[in-house]
Amino acid sequence: MKIALKAQQEADALKAKAEAEKSEEQKQAEREAKEKAEEEERLKEANAEEARRQLFAALEEKQ
Repeated sequence: MKIALKAQQEADALKAKAEAEKSEEQKQAEREAKEKAEEEERLKEANAEEARRQLFAALEEKQ
């Protein structure tokens, strides 16, 4: 009986460890996805700003 209990406790501990590692991997993946989305947003803003600059420069050349 003690052997079965100890084996169950070890199995539970391994399962908890695996879940914690999976949770940490998931958190890391979420952080990376968030960082990527933020970088893409910064690039979009920079591209929009550059497009505005080019538009204003073109408008000034026509005047």
